[in-house]
Amino acid sequence: MKADAKNRVALLAGATGEIGEAIARQLAAAGTQLALAAASQGELDALAGRLGGAGAFTMLVDPADARAVAGCVERVLARCGRIDILVNNAVPLDGKPLNALSATDISAAVNTALAGPFHFMREVVPRMQQEGHGRV
Repeated sequence: MKADAKNRVALLAGATGEIGEAIARQLAAAGTQLALAAASQGELDALAGRLGGAGAFTMLVDPADARAVAGCVERVLARCGRIDILVNNAVPLDGKPLNALSATDISAAVNTALAGPFHFMREVVPRMQQEGHGRV
């Protein structure tokens, strides 16, 4: 992770799962304050526990829900004052094999994977522009 991640605030959407946890670990090791967002509070709590003293805080959010995303972003801003890094990593497949996915599972995954990043970017990017910095 680049040195410019130290003392930054990162919002990690889709924090749980192997990729989300790997990203969270790298950011935490770089000295980034973490706001972890996902659809399962139990998985978020477990991840925060595994990160130990990284100072992460968690938020339950459905990335496909524009209002929920706006509320999530507002909570991060209220607590941290800014968002320097946005990571869009949410895809709700729950580790199911392809042949076990229902049409509802596929629709939810597509909606989350496509609409979710746009909801987060719509909320975060204007604030990054106002601050004059940020990474998505």
